[in-house]
Amino acid sequence: MTVQNLMKETPAAPSSSGLLMVARRSVLESGESASQPRGRFPVRLDFATASAALAIAAAMLLNPARAAAQACCGGTPQGSLAVLTRLPGEAGTVAISLDWELRQLDKAERTSGPALAPLLDQRLTMQLYSVAAEVALTSWAAAAVVMPLAVNRQSVTLPDATNLRGTSAGIGDATLLGKLRVLAPGGGTNLIPTVVVVGGVRAPTGPSTLESQQLGIFSPSIQPGTGAWAGVFGVSAVELLSSPLSARPWNLYGSVLGSYSAANSRGYRLGPSLSYGLGVGVLLWHRLALQAGVDGVVVAADHRSGDAVDDTGSHQIWVGPTATWTIVPQLRAYAALRLPIWRSLNGTQLVGAYSVVAGALVSFSALGGG
Repeated sequence: MTVQNLMKETPAAPSSSGLLMVARRSVLESGESASQPRGRFPVRLDFATASAALAIAAAMLLNPARAAAQACCGGTPQGSLAVLTRLPGEAGTVAISLDWELRQLDKAERTSGPALAPLLDQRLTMQLYSVAAEVALTSWAAAAVVMPLAVNRQSVTLPDATNLRGTSAGIGDATLLGKLRVLAPGGGTNLIPTVVVVGGVRAPTGPSTLESQQLGIFSPSIQPGTGAWAGVFGVSAVELLSSPLSARPWNLYGSVLGSYSAANSRGYRLGPSLSYGLGVGVLLWHRLALQAGVDGVVVAADHRSGDAVDDTGSHQIWVGPTATWTIVPQLRAYAALRLPIWRSLNGTQLVGAYSVVAGALVSFSALGGG
């Protein structure tokens, strides 16, 4: 007996900002510049507010090393795009990061769509490891490659107390990304934000038809790969602030990132997604930086052979702190906690109470001298 379609999981990631901080250079260390939820939290945007929102786009987690924009590609872990969060520095600078994210989904919720049907007791533990390498081609352009590894464990308890288990694990879909700085402060003023545009492609390098003996073929939402090509595009920016009450550097940041996936060979297409993030960061000490922000992701319903798939599509928002510790100038470690504050789910989907992210970044000059 298989139960892979008894209920859809919704692993839309709270770490959407990871990629979204692409424009971030070590702003807080060096002092150098570098759609609203349905029916709730109405926001009025005038020109100044909109400009500030874009100006605060780029370092969604204040560390110059955050790397897990998991919601960038359909809201699924296999679509995770780990991208270095530093603005291109000197030509030849190389940065390598390793990220780990843990999420546990064990609660079924529904806010819209078909009426809630009787459900089985399900639990999904998702771990995502992302390795990213970036090279600064010039002081204003960089290229990055990202390779994720997903380990997703699913457990289903039937009404007769029978427990079925399975693990979907493997290399995910590799992503090649380009970053281009299009705006930067100049003339000794920080009134102009640093703005970077990003774009790239995700290749179907990971398996998308894994199955277990007990559960059958896993849902597309927890397969390591998607089986389809996808495009990724977005903009990030950061604006330095000064405070008359403190000499510590502050910054506002924000970002918007979209993704569109083609259909795979079986006619299944992940829904387009839009991730966004806003927040503020401060350098507390020359080795410790803290930030707090809001992350959100809107994911449209998936489609199979042209028809919308039930229990897919959502809008979710998280808040949480991030701490970055500079061990030595070339090595940084960071950790983040994400807590959900609002969500709108289409149909019945699994959700979790939190997300934990940890990682490290090392940078060096491939040309020597640093």
